[in-house]
Amino acid sequence: MSEDDIHSGDQRITDLSPETDPDPVEDQNSFADPRLLERALKRMKGLLKGNGVDDLSVVTFGEQMQVRPYRFTARVQIKLVPQYGVRLETGKNMTAELAVSQEDFQKKIQNSIYDARTIPEKRQMIVDFIYSRADKGFGIKDQAVTFRQLTRDLVQHEQCQSCSRSGKVSCPRCHGKGVSVCPSCRGVRQMPCTRCAGSGRMQTPQGLQSCDLCRSSGKVPCTFCGAQGQVKCRGCAASGDIACQKCAGTGWLSHLAHIKLEGQIHFDFDRTNLPDRLVALVEDRGSFLVSKGDLEATLRPQPLHAPVNEGIGSQLVSSGKEADDQILLEYDVTCPYGSIEFDVAGRKIPALLLGWQARLIEAPAFLEDYTKTGMEALKAAASCRGDVVDLLTRASRFALWQDVISHVVASGKLRKISSIILNRYTAGISKERIREMLIYTDRAVRGVTRRARYLGMAGGLSLYAGLSIWYFLYGGRDMVPQTIPDLVPDLSLPICGLLMGTLAGQVTAFFRQRQVFQGMVRTENLKIRLPRAGRIIWWSLLGSILIPTAILLFAVLNDVGDIPDWLTRLMPV
Repeated sequence: MSEDDIHSGDQRITDLSPETDPDPVEDQNSFADPRLLERALKRMKGLLKGNGVDDLSVVTFGEQMQVRPYRFTARVQIKLVPQYGVRLETGKNMTAELAVSQEDFQKKIQNSIYDARTIPEKRQMIVDFIYSRADKGFGIKDQAVTFRQLTRDLVQHEQCQSCSRSGKVSCPRCHGKGVSVCPSCRGVRQMPCTRCAGSGRMQTPQGLQSCDLCRSSGKVPCTFCGAQGQVKCRGCAASGDIACQKCAGTGWLSHLAHIKLEGQIHFDFDRTNLPDRLVALVEDRGSFLVSKGDLEATLRPQPLHAPVNEGIGSQLVSSGKEADDQILLEYDVTCPYGSIEFDVAGRKIPALLLGWQARLIEAPAFLEDYTKTGMEALKAAASCRGDVVDLLTRASRFALWQDVISHVVASGKLRKISSIILNRYTAGISKERIREMLIYTDRAVRGVTRRARYLGMAGGLSLYAGLSIWYFLYGGRDMVPQTIPDLVPDLSLPICGLLMGTLAGQVTAFFRQRQVFQGMVRTENLKIRLPRAGRIIWWSLLGSILIPTAILLFAVLNDVGDIPDWLTRLMPV
């Protein structure tokens, strides 16, 4: 059974539970609270109301009544697993929790689990996190959750070995000397004379003479280094040291660990003396049933070191304490369950009652029998046998099929509508029948608007034809800016035709749909939503191509209008 089979949708009634009604479970063999019967009867009347039964006073209980409250225990096992990653950070981080050594660092990581189990405040955080969920942690199967409140950061400080904690290392440019060889004279302190180009002699009006700048030596002192042969090192500003890149000049490294505590959760419960069907429901939809108030799960008080039961029911074997990496939550659970029978004007309708919300499940398809004429009308409307509007009106006289028609008109999303209808009608009709009738209804609704859809499309394409005639034959192309290539607006024209034909068809179908369904479905379902385009998209596409093609052919044969250059190049000479 899926969640759809046991959800009550908008028929949910005020909760009736052990918290609001004293002592509903008196004995395992006694019937639950009588008000549960009233709720079950109200649910059955809600299913039949407007669905072929006009006088709801004929709906009573039958003779078969085997509903009883079941009480059992359940357990959630939380296995704690630390998840962490270590990263290196420069400097001395003082915000995280300090570990004085590598051994202390690893020990604190491993003790995260022990602290979470033994420190009352941390343990209570875990229990509260699980129990505060809508399902109270009940029924969780093989899931993993992260307890973000217990996240912690650890740090271990380490002296930087590269700089011996000084924060500085020798400059690689000058090797710690603070000076480097002059790039101009290469350390020789002299450079070629710029006047005689290093020859020692220069040409004068009187002939070749000795250079008076270098005194015939061909060299002069280097002006860049002041004839020193060395300059200050730019890499270290003549200090000989630079900041250590590994520790960013701090002399320290910080090993940071961000520890997250993850809980791997497993659920089990006592199956002793429980009906097989109830066991299957709890296994399959336990979390859902608790969150909706069908099962009442009360958490047992937990001591700091709660005893461990290594099984449930007949498999229980006490081990005396929790495992070192586990926290156990134990629940006391109550749930009404059993067969119930209704009498509808002499017809016996059996069903199963489940939970404090008195959900009716696994009943025969009685709604299909009571609304048979509506189903036949929908099938006939889908195949267009007769007046489709009249057939839909006949089907909408039944609340069930009116709901189906309303949602198809409002949404058109059949999968979503199927879930909504099954949530509302938990008994009396099968999933297969609902999905079958949704397909018929969708066809019928589209059949109502088919003619209007195509008329609208024809109108849109007619406007498009007029636009194309103006564009190609009456100077419309001349209004396009010269900066835009001619091919761009020519190719954009069919896209415009596709949109005009499709939207015109949808808008016309929308107004036709509102006209037909105005008094047939709920007003809120007639919201502004364009019907699906369907096949008119393809017809609009075909028309948007054929119309300009015909116009261009006419223009070429009669030598009129503005024939595009690209078409002229394609024509035979």
